[in-house]
Amino acid sequence: STTGYGDITPYSDGARLINVVLVTPLRVLFLIILVGTTLEVLTERTREDFRLKRWRTNLRDHTVVVGFGTKGRSAIQTLCATGLSKEQIVIVDPQSKVIEIANAEGFTGVVGDATRSDV
Repeated sequence: STTGYGDITPYSDGARLINVVLVTPLRVLFLIILVGTTLEVLTERTREDFRLKRWRTNLRDHTVVVGFGTKGRSAIQTLCATGLSKEQIVIVDPQSKVIEIANAEGFTGVVGDATRSDV
C-alpha cells in the first residue's frame, strides 16, 4: 500500500492488510482534517480583515467620544444638538455591554482602552 513498504522491516500479509484497511485511511482522514481546518482559519481571517477594512473606509469625518457614562452621554447630547448625526459619532469604552447599548442607540462603538493607539 506504500512505496517501499517492507524494504526495511519484514512484512506479512496481515500487516499489509492492517496498513491498507486501517493506517492508510487514517492518514488520509488526518490530511483532510488538517487541510479543512487550515482553510477554515484562513477564510475566517480573510473575512474578518475584509470586514474591518470596509468598516474603516466607511468611517470618515467622525468624532470620537471616550466613554459612554454620564459625561460621555452629555457630550453626545451636545454634539447631536449641534447637528452632528449619530453615524458620525464613535464611542470607545472598555466594557462590551456599554458598547452594545451604544450600538442599540445607533452609535458606532469600539470596545477597548482609548489610551492605546491601536484602539
